[in-house]
Amino acid sequence: MTDNNKFTGVVNTIKLPSLDPPANTVGMVGWMKKNLFSNAVNSIFTLAGIALLLLIIPPILNWMLFDAVWTGGSEACKINPDAACWPFVSQWWEFFLYGFYEQSERWRVDMVLWTLYVWVAFIVADDEGRLMRPNSTIIGFIIACNIVFKVRSNN
Repeated sequence: MTDNNKFTGVVNTIKLPSLDPPANTVGMVGWMKKNLFSNAVNSIFTLAGIALLLLIIPPILNWMLFDAVWTGGSEACKINPDAACWPFVSQWWEFFLYGFYEQSERWRVDMVLWTLYVWVAFIVADDEGRLMRPNSTIIGFIIACNIVFKVRSNN
């Protein structure tokens, strides 16, 4: 009686070269497939989001950049009232930034903005220095204080 369940295999004695992963599982295509199109609901939300962006972004760009008034005064802005009036913004920029703060007290707003810049820089930075962030934030705050006070003393 012969044993039909006996498996005879082949042992490979040479090392085979490693193959690259399939193209649709790595890179941007793989990331999109995994995160944006992993199931029907994600696919619908992704396509709806893209459609919404295509509806919203062109009118905003037209208002802000392409149809905007870039030079002139109030008369130039009255000619095209349906677009951004950048001369107005540049004339009132300090008021938009500081509000009703007196000139001698604007350093307070500057301190907050510099601190915000430092914090955003740490958020954007890679995660390897996560343990150093509290100390670095304090050092960044001190540097921001020095910059603001030096700028203030020069005025």
